[in-house]
Amino acid sequence: MKKRKRWIKTGSLLLAGMLLLSGCGTLKNTEGTAGNGKTDDGSGSTAMGRYTETELSLEDMMQGNICQMLTLSDGNIVILNEFVSSLVSEDQGQSFHAYEIPVVDQLNAEQHYVMDLKMNADGTTAVIYDDSTEEESVDEFGKHIRYIVISPEGETTELTLPLPEDEYARNVWVSPEGNCYFASVSAHTLYRVKKGETEGTPFLTIDEGAPRMLSFAGDLMIMDGYDYEAPLLYDLKADTYVEDTVLADFVKEYYGQRSFNGSSWFDLYLFQGKEDGVIYLAGTKGLHRHVIGGSAVEQVIDGSLSRLSSPSYGLCGMVELDNQEFLAVFSGGIVVHFVYDPDIASVPSVKLKAYSLSENIYMQAAITEYQVNNPDVYVEYEIGMEEGSSVTKEDALKKLNTQILAGQGPDILIMDGMPLSSYIEKGLLLDLTDTVADMEQDAEFFDNVIEAMKQDGGIYTLPCTINLPMVFGRQWAAEAGQGLTQAADAIEKLQQENPESQIFQPYMYSPVAVMKRFAMVSAPAWIREDSTLDEEKIKEFLVQTKRIYEAQMKSMTPQRQENFDMYNEYFVADYGENWAANISFCGLDEMSYLGGGSLAEMGMVDGTYDYGMLTSVKKVDGFEDVTFAPMNGQSSDVFIPQTLVSVSAGSKNQEQALDFLRMFFSVKYQGQVSGFSINKDGLRENFAAGRNASWLQDQEPDENGDVVYGMMSVGNADGLEATLNVYWPDEEAENSLYQLIEQVKVPYLEDETLETAVFEEGKKYLEGSCDEEEAVRNIREKLAIYMAE
Repeated sequence: MKKRKRWIKTGSLLLAGMLLLSGCGTLKNTEGTAGNGKTDDGSGSTAMGRYTETELSLEDMMQGNICQMLTLSDGNIVILNEFVSSLVSEDQGQSFHAYEIPVVDQLNAEQHYVMDLKMNADGTTAVIYDDSTEEESVDEFGKHIRYIVISPEGETTELTLPLPEDEYARNVWVSPEGNCYFASVSAHTLYRVKKGETEGTPFLTIDEGAPRMLSFAGDLMIMDGYDYEAPLLYDLKADTYVEDTVLADFVKEYYGQRSFNGSSWFDLYLFQGKEDGVIYLAGTKGLHRHVIGGSAVEQVIDGSLSRLSSPSYGLCGMVELDNQEFLAVFSGGIVVHFVYDPDIASVPSVKLKAYSLSENIYMQAAITEYQVNNPDVYVEYEIGMEEGSSVTKEDALKKLNTQILAGQGPDILIMDGMPLSSYIEKGLLLDLTDTVADMEQDAEFFDNVIEAMKQDGGIYTLPCTINLPMVFGRQWAAEAGQGLTQAADAIEKLQQENPESQIFQPYMYSPVAVMKRFAMVSAPAWIREDSTLDEEKIKEFLVQTKRIYEAQMKSMTPQRQENFDMYNEYFVADYGENWAANISFCGLDEMSYLGGGSLAEMGMVDGTYDYGMLTSVKKVDGFEDVTFAPMNGQSSDVFIPQTLVSVSAGSKNQEQALDFLRMFFSVKYQGQVSGFSINKDGLRENFAAGRNASWLQDQEPDENGDVVYGMMSVGNADGLEATLNVYWPDEEAENSLYQLIEQVKVPYLEDETLETAVFEEGKKYLEGSCDEEEAVRNIREKLAIYMAE
């Protein structure tokens, strides 16, 4: 998944934890299974054999990013960690203890920032670190970067690189021979410092850019990066690239959208196996084996049956052990041991089917969690519109409905983007009322949210999380949040008082973007209780959003038009022509507000970290009077349900599907999601986990006595610059959030057909090519058949 601007909500399931070193890791008892994808041999007998997984938690022993996992020449396994002592296992990954690298330990003790750390099998270690003082690091980051190599005997040598001015190396790797390879932040050159030398030289210019992942397999260097169509293979002896079309085609097909997450973890990780000429590819599709130059890529572990496919596990490294076993390390200090068991079925005997229109990270992570704890169950996950496919929403729904009518439909459905009311009316979804009552015996839920989701007297879907529409700013904010007309009044006044300033974020020069932002708190009012169209409400919506749009447009300048055109081109390429109607663009942007890029912030808050950003703004000098309040429109007390989970009324495995649902909404699972869980106990756990994170306990408080949880910083060509220290919400802020959630009672369920008609005709009205009466008449005509169904 490509990295996005921060207002595009991509989500991350688990809290990012950098954890304190203490004690030894211990094995958990949970076992998962990972197969080879085969079901039977055609004879009717069950195919046997797949990998089982055993998890080892090192969370309390690690802090910061994991830089590398490798096997040393003596067979021990080392995990290199940037902030505290690294770890070593002398028993093939069964347990770990501290692995001392005195020079690196000293750098950390002196609070130098270790940016990267790599080692080869004989123990030669290369380090990149920042040698600046605290004052220098703020204004001169990158100017005090140092590069050293440590011999296996512990001798340290400083290295120099012929980098361009204002450039520095961000990543380093050590070859089996002891040569060090450095990649700079933005240049296309890979630098090499040969073993025994101190000065580096340009080694390779790479058209695709500097690599973000690099490994060695014999004489081959394997490189991959953000703009690489496929990994590059370079023969170090022959000084030439090696072509491997089978490998390239496999990666293009299955990992075309891979990311490297700042080299913190990898969507695809390549490493050398124990056999010469063999490499392994580990990622969301599982583990695959490939002989360099060979004609096939062989599946070893099926990702759909493994933690490898879970978005809650960020893969940092993997090694092959003896007996074709494997050991992987994931972000947060989770180590997983993969062992082949020939005596279990290659595919579990019980099968559930899950479905969503587009890939959903909460569902994917839940499937992994469920299969880990229920190794006899296989959950097949079908995505109606795979990323990059040409399948339309209409085509996907037609196929799904055909499957349901044939009795071959899914057991579990994610209803986001689907016609929920129609499915309920047709009796396709199971009433979950009794199941919810059972779940409420074990945990406290936000009952007002569950009550609001009822239709036709039953509970047919439950949201995993909810987003809250909020308005945030100075004294005008409370007034603007009271309703749509009040928002238009406040924004017009704001524009009159600041005639040269941009009211909203740069992409809000789109009339559809303006309408979408206010539709999420108004659209529930457009359909009456008798299911007819309320044309007066739609007319009022158009009139008020036109006032808001015109206030925004008064700040348009040639430079801002150029900026908007740039944003529009980028978003069209990534999201299509209708990007402005995508709710992902409706988030608050605190950084734009702090930097003067916007005067008004009205949008949704989507989780605990986002809420922490919001509550942290008041701690910035000059922004102490900033406040926030619920955002109301033509509807009040609105919330935005996300990841709507339903069970098919025609499921042949209803009890198993309901068991999955109970796990999905359990305190344990809901305590890990980053959004606002409807399980109040789960949300409490999420807040507590952030507040009590062990890596925070040793942090020095700032001048206000608060501990900084994270930092956001932005800057662009227009001179917008802002930095925000993010503080995890304290108990007072947490309780305030609960009060906000307990007030909501109206769900905003996107109705694409309704909104498309309103936005298409509303755009003409907002831009002045028709009056409101004509716009409403055209909307009525476009929706006539839809409303009659």
